[in-house]
Amino acid sequence: MAGLYPRERGQARIVVIGDADFASNANLRTLYNLDLIMNAIHWAAENDSEITLRPKNRPAPVQFPIPLTDTLQTLYGVGLLVPELLLIAGGIVWLRGRSS
Repeated sequence: MAGLYPRERGQARIVVIGDADFASNANLRTLYNLDLIMNAIHWAAENDSEITLRPKNRPAPVQFPIPLTDTLQTLYGVGLLVPELLLIAGGIVWLRGRSS
């Protein structure tokens, strides 16, 4: 979101975007975040002549908000490991209760 706010000595320009990870090194080149960040900074600094859209020379690859390797690690950790651990713990509790 961008906004102009009246101040005593003119206007203040403020830009608010998503969350703190938006401009992190891991996500900077994802989905052309760098262009958006640079253009937002130029707009807030009132350098309107510097706002540009760089040409996209290569076709954009399919990009996910979360890298695919992280998604698979999350699936393996939470989606497969946790239910197996709960099943094993339930089996141990059942066997202990049955043997007592």
